[in-house]
Amino acid sequence: MMKKKVWSLFLILLFTIAFSSCSSSNSGTTSTPSDGGLGNQVPTVSIENFSFKPSVLTVQVGTAVVWTNNDSADHNIKSTDFNSPMMKNGETYEFKFDKAGTYDYICGIHPKMTGQIIVVEMPGY
Repeated sequence: MMKKKVWSLFLILLFTIAFSSCSSSNSGTTSTPSDGGLGNQVPTVSIENFSFKPSVLTVQVGTAVVWTNNDSADHNIKSTDFNSPMMKNGETYEFKFDKAGTYDYICGIHPKMTGQIIVVEMPGY
């Protein structure tokens, strides 16, 4: 059952990225993979080599961030505002940020692994 959910999420992300890169926008802004969720890309955090990459990510209010465990070890995400289940290699966790603020998090298994999501309100949204 969990594999089906992970596979379904993977397919959704794949199609979202494929279709967003094919569509045009009249807003005059260009989105790049490193824009931290401020454009059209799905903001992601990769867990690799016992670290979160990027360790700090800035997104706008209402954005969902996806963490993917690309490490051989199991990891999870612990914060005062959100907590993931244990993630094995290849598994993902998603959390939508509905409030502006700074969200610090760690791996509950490896507390030296730290990360931060900065959520900002964008003018005109």
